[in-house]
Amino acid sequence: MALPSGQAAVNRLSDDRRLFVMSCATLGGGCLWVLVRLTLAVLAGLFHGDRAVSNAFSRAAVIAVPTLLLVWVALHVGFRLTFYRDAVRVPGEGSRTEMPRVVDASAGVISGEPELVLKMQTRCSIGKLGNCSIQLYANGLQVSRGPQHPEHRWQFSYGDLLQAESVDLVSTGARGYSVSQSFVRVIIDQPRMVFLFGTNLWWLQNQKAQLLVNKLRQHRVPTFVESIDT
Repeated sequence: MALPSGQAAVNRLSDDRRLFVMSCATLGGGCLWVLVRLTLAVLAGLFHGDRAVSNAFSRAAVIAVPTLLLVWVALHVGFRLTFYRDAVRVPGEGSRTEMPRVVDASAGVISGEPELVLKMQTRCSIGKLGNCSIQLYANGLQVSRGPQHPEHRWQFSYGDLLQAESVDLVSTGARGYSVSQSFVRVIIDQPRMVFLFGTNLWWLQNQKAQLLVNKLRQHRVPTFVESIDT
């Protein structure tokens, strides 16, 4: 989808070279852990008649499998921390202390009944916000921590949204199967800041993410759908 005149796209997370390298390392570590475990088990079975050789493979498995598992977990955690940090950073944004805690849209943008209301774990350029309410109206959206937190409220018209990314993190599970975790990354043009909506549970695919990105697309916000394998 073309961007409105005067707006320039921000590089997407899938274009982040550091994330790409770390995702490849994490994916490779997970695959290596599964393959080594299976290979040693098969070799131990093939040489079960030769007790010395079979025991050697068994000892190698005792050392190699936990070591590779620890390496994979370290790579996985490192990638996740980098993902959460890079996801809420874009060129041109100010420091955290300069980020506004309250942004009110012009009259008429946030009015009437919301078309969609979602509760999602939220991070933004000022840090981790916890569970926030995302309300989408006919002319704009509001992100807030609720009526008891009036100082964390942002209202934007859809024209203020530079782009939105639907990002699926596909991870290799401990038993070799894949799990997917979904996020929506929304970049605001003015003031330049980023919101990341999703869930902290890596094994849970957030169905709300698809609802959010679909509704943003209906309001002509430039959207991108991408997947990062880990």
